[in-house]
Amino acid sequence: MDEAGAAAEGPLEAMLARGMAYVRFGLENPEHYRILFMSRAKQAPASFGAEELERSASFEHMVETVQAGIDAGVLRPGNARLMTIALWASAHGIVSLLIAMPRFPWPEPLWLAEQLLHFQGHALLTKEALAAHEDGCGDLMLDPARWQTHHPYAHVPLPAQGRT
Repeated sequence: MDEAGAAAEGPLEAMLARGMAYVRFGLENPEHYRILFMSRAKQAPASFGAEELERSASFEHMVETVQAGIDAGVLRPGNARLMTIALWASAHGIVSLLIAMPRFPWPEPLWLAEQLLHFQGHALLTKEALAAHEDGCGDLMLDPARWQTHHPYAHVPLPAQGRT
């Protein structure tokens, strides 16, 4: 997550890159993910308690990324820690659902995750930053064919028609 965020051009791009790294880890390592994030509290490793998670470098770097976005006037003023929790909840939610419900007719998982994280990130933008990001990305779920020209996962197959 840290490498992905460090390579990004700006706060919004860093948030998306970190979120997608989280999603890829979960989908590529579903059993590890289950043990770390989907187990009952008593079943999770002792070293993975709430305090350890909150103090983890990845979580703190995401808080710093969000705070940098607030400081730069890209993200709305607010509590960077709470915004980070909201973003994490979105990423965790989609990974957990994709792992726990494999028979549900999901669109392509990376495409779906990126759309969700993109929408979450855009919801935190200031009006000025949102206007600057009007590059056609905001309506991609409505027009998935346009997604191929806008995103790094363009090589990923689009969802089957009727499943968007």
